[in-house]
Amino acid sequence: MARYYNKNTYDSVIELKTYEVEALRKEIKKLKTQLSKYMESNKLIAEFMGYHTYESNGYDMVKYSDCNERTLQDTHYHTSWNWLMPVVEKCLNTEEKTDGHHYFINDALLTCNIEVVYDRVVEFIKDCEKKSLIDSLDSSEIINK
Repeated sequence: MARYYNKNTYDSVIELKTYEVEALRKEIKKLKTQLSKYMESNKLIAEFMGYHTYESNGYDMVKYSDCNERTLQDTHYHTSWNWLMPVVEKCLNTEEKTDGHHYFINDALLTCNIEVVYDRVVEFIKDCEKKSLIDSLDSSEIINK
């Protein structure tokens, strides 16, 4: 028994499926970009916490202890309060002058939204890195004079 399809219906279905595939491709691209951002920020956090990061067999790795190493994709600072709160504590206890970022972290904690807290912590660490770089440049200028 042969099936006959209306050409207009067939073309409409193909057009719809093409649209769906394009939408999925855009979503995948967005998710890859977001994952890349998280991995970059998680690496920054791990280094701030004093952990060693390195590359092995094409994977970015974090060494937490002699018997605890993970790929960067296995870090959960952006999704787990258990991972993020020790970082928050270190940020709040640091003596680094950071233009009020301590207050931004405190305010973020009041939202009880891990994404907001995570973003503030990453901003804090980036600011600390900038200040350390500036301080090291100032020190090297003093030494060279």
